[in-house]
Amino acid sequence: MACSSKAISCICAAALLALCSPARAQGPAQVNGWVIGLAPGQVAVIKLVGPREYRCSTRPGGQWSVEGVAPGAYTVFAKLPGVEFTPTQRRIQVRGGTVGAVNFRRQSEPAEAPDARRAGQVPAALSIAGWVRGLAGGERILVKASGPTPAQAHTRPGGHFQLEGLAAGTYRLRFESERYRIVPPTILVKLEGADRKGLRFKARPRKAGPAAGTAAPAAAAEQRYTLRGRVDGLKALLHGCTRATVIASGPSTASARTRTGEEDCGSFVLRDLEPGSYVLRVRIPPVGTLRWRVSPSKRKIELRGDVGGVVFDARSYEHRH
Repeated sequence: MACSSKAISCICAAALLALCSPARAQGPAQVNGWVIGLAPGQVAVIKLVGPREYRCSTRPGGQWSVEGVAPGAYTVFAKLPGVEFTPTQRRIQVRGGTVGAVNFRRQSEPAEAPDARRAGQVPAALSIAGWVRGLAGGERILVKASGPTPAQAHTRPGGHFQLEGLAAGTYRLRFESERYRIVPPTILVKLEGADRKGLRFKARPRKAGPAAGTAAPAAAAEQRYTLRGRVDGLKALLHGCTRATVIASGPSTASARTRTGEEDCGSFVLRDLEPGSYVLRVRIPPVGTLRWRVSPSKRKIELRGDVGGVVFDARSYEHRH
């Protein structure tokens, strides 16, 4: 049967559209990430090259995502005329679900702003890395970071993980696993111009659920509780509300920064704590010549349920050399 050139053109156009349009591609995975450092109004093009090819554009702020990506190995590129990115490419393996934190950072500035990098306007691409000990051979869990640049990555065989392409700032790390509970379950990590490495976590197998038709036992070890309180005295004349960090050491290790609002200055919340005995301490950074004494210096808490009303008293004084 003869085919007209018009019919062939329509078929080719339809095939090309299916190849390059991620919104219409039907597949099992989503791939997403960020392009850090784009100027307002700049749009980068993301290209995935592998068993199939996908393209998308960044949204305002630099976030991007591609839906329906077929399984396989891909090389990812970020493109914008006149601009270079680091890394120049990222290699990923798509097995289904979500592949996140495929991030890039603008390396070169547009011609009209040659001094922007020297002025510190381009954020550095930083990373957070560590280990989760106790995973059975070959098992992987998902590590998520929420903060200035949301990111996620699976642990590698052996438990190592690395979150890359992060802007400076404070991040909260947490883990997703149906089989394991992680100790500590979440921590805050502050990036200030340098990578954070060597973080350590433990994976403990969750207890098996009850047999079908039986009631679930009250397993206190699987419970999680919340601890609330405040640090009084953080409102200092001419300095506003100073922010403190409350650290809990015990079955879980956690920290939280106090709030700085007019009505909630000094209040804090520690969440997702395992039951047991904890020691709480407060750390307050100096403000100019202002220093702080905290009473009591530490407080012991027995956590068998949610606890509130934990109070510390902070007194400021001038430090003279």
